[in-house]
Amino acid sequence: MGVSLLNEFNATLNDFTLLWEKNNNSILLTIIEETKDLIESFEPFAIKLKETERLNTPYYNLFQLLGIKHLEAVVHTPFLADLLTPDGTHSQGCHFLNEFLTNHIHNRLEITQNYNVEYLHVHREYAFNNGQIDILIHYKHHIRNKQFAILIENKIGSGDQQNQMKRYYEYLTESLKLDNKQIKLIYLTPDGHEPSEISLNTELKLNLYAEGVLQMLSYGNEIRKWLQESILNIQSEKLKQSIIQYLEIINEISYEQDQPGNI
Repeated sequence: MGVSLLNEFNATLNDFTLLWEKNNNSILLTIIEETKDLIESFEPFAIKLKETERLNTPYYNLFQLLGIKHLEAVVHTPFLADLLTPDGTHSQGCHFLNEFLTNHIHNRLEITQNYNVEYLHVHREYAFNNGQIDILIHYKHHIRNKQFAILIENKIGSGDQQNQMKRYYEYLTESLKLDNKQIKLIYLTPDGHEPSEISLNTELKLNLYAEGVLQMLSYGNEIRKWLQESILNIQSEKLKQSIIQYLEIINEISYEQDQPGNI
Protein backbone atom coordinates (compact mmCIF):
# COMPACT_ATOMS: atom_id res chain seq x y z
CA MET A 1 0.00 0.00 0.00
CA GLY A 2 1.57 3.30 -1.15
CA VAL A 3 1.48 6.63 0.63
CA SER A 4 -1.12 8.07 -1.77
CA LEU A 5 -3.40 5.09 -1.17
CA LEU A 6 -3.07 5.60 2.58
CA ASN A 7 -4.11 9.22 2.17
CA GLU A 8 -7.15 8.22 0.15
CA PHE A 9 -8.13 5.65 2.77
CA ASN A 10 -7.77 8.21 5.57
CA ALA A 11 -9.95 10.67 3.64
CA THR A 12 -12.63 8.00 3.28
CA LEU A 13 -12.49 7.29 7.02
CA ASN A 14 -12.89 10.97 7.74
CA ASP A 15 -16.00 11.08 5.56
CA PHE A 16 -17.42 8.13 7.49
CA THR A 17 -16.54 9.82 10.77
CA LEU A 18 -18.45 12.98 9.86
CA LEU A 19 -21.41 10.92 8.72
CA TRP A 20 -21.65 8.85 11.86
CA GLU A 21 -20.98 11.76 14.23
CA LYS A 22 -24.24 13.23 12.99
CA ASN A 23 -25.98 9.98 13.94
CA ASN A 24 -24.15 9.68 17.27
CA ASN A 25 -23.07 6.08 16.66
CA SER A 26 -20.33 5.79 19.29
CA ILE A 27 -19.46 2.12 18.61
CA LEU A 28 -18.81 2.68 14.93
CA LEU A 29 -16.88 5.85 15.72
CA THR A 30 -14.62 3.85 18.03
CA ILE A 31 -13.99 1.29 15.29
CA ILE A 32 -13.20 4.04 12.81
CA GLU A 33 -10.73 5.71 15.20
CA GLU A 34 -8.98 2.41 15.89
CA THR A 35 -8.76 1.74 12.17
CA LYS A 36 -7.24 5.18 11.59
CA ASP A 37 -4.68 4.52 14.30
CA LEU A 38 -3.77 1.22 12.61
CA ILE A 39 -3.40 2.88 9.22
CA GLU A 40 -1.27 5.67 10.68
CA SER A 41 1.00 3.14 12.36
CA PHE A 42 1.55 1.52 8.96
CA GLU A 43 2.42 4.79 7.24
CA PRO A 44 6.18 4.74 8.11
CA PHE A 45 6.47 1.28 6.54
CA ALA A 46 4.68 2.50 3.41
CA ILE A 47 7.11 5.41 3.14
CA LYS A 48 10.07 3.07 3.56
CA LEU A 49 8.64 0.71 0.92
CA LYS A 50 8.25 3.63 -1.48
CA GLU A 51 11.89 4.61 -0.95
CA THR A 52 13.03 1.02 -1.48
CA GLU A 53 11.11 0.89 -4.75
CA ARG A 54 12.68 4.18 -5.84
CA LEU A 55 16.18 2.89 -5.17
CA ASN A 56 15.75 -0.60 -6.65
CA THR A 57 13.01 -0.15 -9.32
CA PRO A 58 11.82 -3.77 -8.89
CA TYR A 59 9.01 -3.42 -11.44
CA TYR A 60 11.05 -1.88 -14.26
CA ASN A 61 11.76 -4.29 -17.10
CA LEU A 62 12.69 -3.02 -20.56
CA PHE A 63 11.47 -6.16 -22.35
CA GLN A 64 8.12 -5.94 -20.58
CA LEU A 65 7.83 -2.18 -21.02
CA LEU A 66 8.30 -2.40 -24.80
CA GLY A 67 5.88 -5.34 -25.10
CA ILE A 68 8.42 -7.61 -26.78
CA LYS A 69 8.80 -10.49 -24.34
CA HIS A 70 7.08 -12.99 -26.67
CA LEU A 71 8.95 -12.00 -29.84
CA GLU A 72 11.03 -15.07 -30.62
CA ALA A 73 12.85 -13.90 -33.76
CA VAL A 74 13.67 -10.32 -32.70
CA VAL A 75 14.30 -10.83 -28.97
CA HIS A 76 15.02 -14.37 -27.77
CA THR A 77 17.02 -15.81 -30.65
CA PRO A 78 19.29 -12.73 -31.04
CA PHE A 79 19.79 -12.44 -27.28
CA LEU A 80 20.79 -16.10 -26.83
CA ALA A 81 22.88 -16.21 -30.02
CA ASP A 82 24.91 -13.20 -28.92
CA LEU A 83 25.63 -14.73 -25.51
CA LEU A 84 26.76 -17.97 -27.18
CA THR A 85 29.07 -16.09 -29.55
CA PRO A 86 32.63 -15.82 -28.15
CA ASP A 87 33.14 -12.39 -29.75
CA GLY A 88 29.60 -11.21 -28.93
CA THR A 89 28.77 -7.75 -27.64
CA HIS A 90 28.98 -9.06 -24.05
CA SER A 91 32.83 -9.03 -24.26
CA GLN A 92 33.10 -12.12 -22.05
CA GLY A 93 34.76 -14.41 -24.60
CA CYS A 94 33.75 -18.06 -24.33
CA HIS A 95 32.30 -17.72 -20.83
CA PHE A 96 28.65 -18.22 -21.75
CA LEU A 97 29.34 -20.80 -24.45
CA ASN A 98 31.54 -22.94 -22.19
CA GLU A 99 28.97 -22.81 -19.38
CA PHE A 100 26.29 -23.93 -21.82
CA LEU A 101 28.35 -26.75 -23.34
CA THR A 102 29.65 -28.04 -20.03
CA ASN A 103 26.56 -28.04 -17.85
CA HIS A 104 23.50 -28.05 -20.08
CA ILE A 105 24.23 -30.32 -23.03
CA HIS A 106 23.30 -33.92 -22.21
CA ASN A 107 25.76 -36.55 -23.48
CA ARG A 108 27.77 -33.62 -24.71
CA LEU A 109 29.96 -34.04 -27.74
CA GLU A 110 33.43 -35.09 -26.63
CA ILE A 111 34.91 -33.02 -29.42
CA THR A 112 33.63 -29.83 -27.78
CA GLN A 113 35.94 -30.24 -24.78
CA ASN A 114 39.11 -29.00 -26.47
CA TYR A 115 37.97 -26.82 -29.30
CA ASN A 116 39.91 -23.93 -30.81
CA VAL A 117 37.68 -20.86 -30.77
CA GLU A 118 39.23 -19.57 -34.00
CA TYR A 119 37.44 -22.32 -35.90
CA LEU A 120 34.06 -21.90 -34.21
CA HIS A 121 31.25 -19.84 -35.66
CA VAL A 122 27.83 -19.02 -34.23
CA HIS A 123 25.24 -18.26 -36.89
CA ARG A 124 21.86 -16.66 -36.24
CA GLU A 125 19.00 -17.40 -38.64
CA TYR A 126 21.31 -19.52 -40.77
CA ALA A 127 19.67 -19.93 -44.19
CA PHE A 128 20.19 -22.88 -46.52
CA ASN A 129 18.30 -24.12 -49.56
CA ASN A 130 15.64 -25.94 -47.52
CA GLY A 131 15.07 -23.79 -44.44
CA GLN A 132 16.47 -21.39 -41.89
CA ILE A 133 18.08 -22.51 -38.63
CA ASP A 134 17.54 -20.22 -35.63
CA ILE A 135 21.00 -20.76 -34.10
CA LEU A 136 23.79 -22.89 -35.52
CA ILE A 137 27.05 -23.41 -33.65
CA HIS A 138 29.47 -24.88 -36.17
CA TYR A 139 33.05 -25.93 -35.50
CA LYS A 140 35.33 -27.04 -38.32
CA HIS A 141 39.07 -27.43 -37.86
CA HIS A 142 40.45 -28.18 -41.32
CA ILE A 143 43.95 -29.09 -40.16
CA ARG A 144 42.93 -31.52 -37.43
CA ASN A 145 39.86 -32.66 -39.35
CA LYS A 146 37.60 -32.07 -36.36
CA GLN A 147 34.03 -30.89 -36.74
CA PHE A 148 30.79 -30.62 -34.77
CA ALA A 149 27.50 -28.76 -35.00
CA ILE A 150 24.94 -27.75 -32.39
CA LEU A 151 21.61 -26.65 -33.82
CA ILE A 152 19.05 -24.78 -31.72
CA GLU A 153 15.45 -24.54 -32.89
CA ASN A 154 13.73 -21.86 -30.81
CA LYS A 155 9.97 -22.11 -30.29
CA ILE A 156 7.99 -19.48 -28.37
CA GLY A 157 4.38 -19.38 -29.47
CA SER A 158 5.10 -20.58 -33.02
CA GLY A 159 4.11 -23.94 -34.42
CA ASP A 160 6.26 -26.55 -36.12
CA GLN A 161 6.73 -26.44 -39.86
CA GLN A 162 6.41 -29.47 -42.11
CA ASN A 163 9.45 -31.76 -41.60
CA GLN A 164 11.31 -28.85 -40.01
CA MET A 165 13.64 -30.71 -37.65
CA LYS A 166 13.99 -33.54 -40.16
CA ARG A 167 15.17 -31.08 -42.85
CA TYR A 168 17.65 -29.54 -40.44
CA TYR A 169 19.02 -32.94 -39.50
CA GLU A 170 19.40 -33.92 -43.14
CA TYR A 171 21.26 -30.69 -43.85
CA LEU A 172 23.81 -31.46 -41.15
CA THR A 173 24.31 -35.05 -42.25
CA GLU A 174 24.09 -34.66 -46.03
CA SER A 175 25.41 -31.16 -46.74
CA LEU A 176 27.87 -30.72 -43.87
CA LYS A 177 28.76 -34.45 -43.92
CA LEU A 178 28.46 -34.89 -40.14
CA ASP A 179 27.63 -38.15 -38.40
CA ASN A 180 25.47 -38.49 -35.31
CA LYS A 181 28.46 -38.31 -32.97
CA GLN A 182 29.17 -34.81 -34.26
CA ILE A 183 25.63 -33.46 -34.03
CA LYS A 184 23.38 -32.06 -31.33
CA LEU A 185 19.82 -31.05 -32.22
CA ILE A 186 18.29 -28.86 -29.53
CA TYR A 187 14.58 -28.13 -29.47
CA LEU A 188 14.05 -25.15 -27.17
CA THR A 189 10.60 -24.24 -25.81
CA PRO A 190 9.20 -22.58 -22.65
CA ASP A 191 8.37 -25.97 -21.08
CA GLY A 192 10.75 -28.40 -22.79
CA HIS A 193 8.25 -30.38 -24.84
CA GLU A 194 9.38 -32.47 -27.80
CA PRO A 195 8.96 -31.59 -31.49
CA SER A 196 5.68 -32.69 -33.01
CA GLU A 197 5.13 -35.41 -35.58
CA ILE A 198 4.81 -32.63 -38.16
CA SER A 199 8.40 -31.56 -37.58
CA LEU A 200 10.04 -34.93 -36.88
CA ASN A 201 8.45 -38.32 -37.41
CA THR A 202 8.23 -40.60 -34.40
CA GLU A 203 10.68 -43.26 -35.58
CA LEU A 204 13.46 -40.81 -36.39
CA LYS A 205 12.72 -38.83 -33.23
CA LEU A 206 13.08 -41.90 -31.02
CA ASN A 207 16.30 -42.96 -32.76
CA LEU A 208 17.89 -39.53 -32.47
CA TYR A 209 16.87 -39.22 -28.83
CA ALA A 210 18.25 -42.68 -28.01
CA GLU A 211 21.58 -41.80 -29.64
CA GLY A 212 21.83 -38.54 -27.71
CA VAL A 213 21.47 -36.42 -30.84
CA LEU A 214 18.11 -34.85 -29.98
CA GLN A 215 17.70 -32.91 -26.76
CA MET A 216 14.75 -30.89 -25.50
CA LEU A 217 15.56 -27.78 -23.46
CA SER A 218 13.22 -25.41 -21.66
CA TYR A 219 13.46 -21.72 -20.87
CA GLY A 220 12.02 -22.40 -17.43
CA ASN A 221 14.69 -24.95 -16.50
CA GLU A 222 17.95 -25.22 -18.49
CA ILE A 223 18.10 -21.70 -19.95
CA ARG A 224 17.23 -20.13 -16.62
CA LYS A 225 19.88 -22.19 -14.78
CA TRP A 226 22.47 -21.46 -17.46
CA LEU A 227 22.01 -17.71 -17.17
CA GLN A 228 21.79 -17.72 -13.38
CA GLU A 229 25.04 -19.66 -13.13
CA SER A 230 26.76 -17.59 -15.82
CA ILE A 231 26.18 -14.19 -14.20
CA LEU A 232 27.79 -15.28 -10.92
CA ASN A 233 31.24 -14.49 -12.32
CA ILE A 234 30.27 -11.46 -14.38
CA GLN A 235 31.75 -8.17 -13.17
CA SER A 236 29.98 -5.91 -15.66
CA GLU A 237 26.95 -4.52 -13.83
CA LYS A 238 25.36 -3.42 -17.12
CA LEU A 239 25.53 -6.94 -18.59
CA LYS A 240 24.43 -8.54 -15.34
CA GLN A 241 21.35 -6.31 -15.07
CA SER A 242 20.42 -6.97 -18.71
CA ILE A 243 20.48 -10.71 -18.08
CA ILE A 244 18.53 -10.32 -14.84
CA GLN A 245 15.81 -8.45 -16.73
CA TYR A 246 15.81 -11.20 -19.35
CA LEU A 247 15.49 -13.82 -16.61
CA GLU A 248 12.41 -12.00 -15.33
CA ILE A 249 10.61 -12.38 -18.65
CA ILE A 250 11.71 -16.03 -18.85
CA ASN A 251 9.97 -16.56 -15.51
CA GLU A 252 6.83 -14.88 -16.85
CA ILE A 253 6.80 -16.90 -20.08
CA SER A 254 7.32 -20.15 -18.16
CA TYR A 255 4.50 -19.24 -15.75
CA GLU A 256 2.15 -18.46 -18.62
CA GLN A 257 2.96 -21.79 -20.27
CA ASP A 258 2.09 -23.65 -17.05
CA GLN A 259 -1.40 -22.13 -16.83
CA PRO A 260 -4.45 -24.34 -17.63
CA GLY A 261 -5.37 -24.24 -21.29
CA ASN A 262 -1.78 -23.95 -22.55
CA ILE A 263 -0.25 -26.97 -24.18
